[in-house]
Amino acid sequence: MSHIVALLSRVNENVTPILLSAMRKTLCAHEKNISILISSGVTKYKELPKKLEHSSIALAMTGEHLVNNTAILSSTPKQDLFNNFEISNHRNNNAPYSVVQIGVESLTVARDIMGTIPLYLGKNQTLYAISTHMKYLWAIGLDAKSVLPGNLIEISTINMNQKQISTISQPTQKNESITNNVKTLNKLLQKVVKSMMPKDGKVALGFSGGIDSTLLAYYLKQEEIDISLICVGLENSSEFKAAEKAAQTLDLPLNIYKYPPSAVKDNLKRVLWIIEDYNPVNVGIGISLDWAASRARELRNDYFFSGGGADELFGGYHRYLGKPTEIVQSMIFNDVLNSYIVNYERDYKVCQNEGLNLQIPFADIRLIEYGLSIPISQKLPENPSEPRKIILRMLAKKLGIPDGISNKPKKAFQYSTGVNKELLKIAKKNGIRLSDYLKTRFNEIKKERLFEGSDDP
Repeated sequence: MSHIVALLSRVNENVTPILLSAMRKTLCAHEKNISILISSGVTKYKELPKKLEHSSIALAMTGEHLVNNTAILSSTPKQDLFNNFEISNHRNNNAPYSVVQIGVESLTVARDIMGTIPLYLGKNQTLYAISTHMKYLWAIGLDAKSVLPGNLIEISTINMNQKQISTISQPTQKNESITNNVKTLNKLLQKVVKSMMPKDGKVALGFSGGIDSTLLAYYLKQEEIDISLICVGLENSSEFKAAEKAAQTLDLPLNIYKYPPSAVKDNLKRVLWIIEDYNPVNVGIGISLDWAASRARELRNDYFFSGGGADELFGGYHRYLGKPTEIVQSMIFNDVLNSYIVNYERDYKVCQNEGLNLQIPFADIRLIEYGLSIPISQKLPENPSEPRKIILRMLAKKLGIPDGISNKPKKAFQYSTGVNKELLKIAKKNGIRLSDYLKTRFNEIKKERLFEGSDDP
């Protein structure tokens, strides 16, 4: 897997020494095959394909470097990159992408409508910089801001123009029975998962035995491929039994990996640097996902499927309960739009760090648009004690998944694995709140890596 870093001088400086310096400060054993993209000197290129394939990560870059056998950008300034990629109408081309085109004195940047793949912009009086990781922008003294999903940015030495090329609108809720919506959702999920299947390479699935991962396991099994179901957690986690039961029901082998409590602290430094964030929720999920991703790579998998995004789209959070329908609709819509910040950027970085292609079926635009149109009454129960994501549970029953699995209450990843509880213990031993502890550790690591030139992973 590769990283994109692109610099453009606003004052005709040679930016190569700046970028090389940044690479020395941030390169570590877990971040190989860095792609250096600069605004001049790119002479070798191949033509773009007509469309991206959904089976790919779809990061594009210049030179002869491939990202997962996908597109190579042309360095020809006259070529209309965005027409060739057919991304101005993303609904006709469902592959996720972050794209950077380099001209003689220009950068053109675009990000898919869901923001599945990270892309950041940094700038000052003398420099523009684009990267798939914030650390490279920090290393050259720039603040990093996410390129907004569905946006195209054209950057020259003179100015920067940004425009929205693709948007998601809140659809009108469908006046369909839950029976009909379950039928449609079944066909759509099957289609989405099938479209994400790789032509070659092995597939892993992060598996908890919850409704989201169980449904994905079901559809993956229908494709008649070998699937590595991976369940991770601390030794005392009670969730292993649920995962075992669900895997047995699906007649699929399950790989369980139990970690000692000390593994949380041991992995903390690594994960903080990978996810580039110290938010307690993101750190807890990041540690758990890093365990799963590293095990997937040990099993020689190339693709990692995740149930991320289902809670936002189908009403999985407790905070949705007890509010007027219009308010919940707005909350769900905004949560879906912001999933790139809350989920996808973190998960992508963790999987990429292990050389895995992250596939997120619930982030597919076809499923997003349909899911947003499903009535709230088919997502949330009237009785707050009953399980949420009603329509997904009805779908599971239709597929023959037993009630004990289809009605399993939701438990957040960082809690079910036991990681959050252990992080709280670590912070308590240090006598401060968890948020303060993680912020302090993150800033220490950032200083060490960026300003003291450490080569530690």
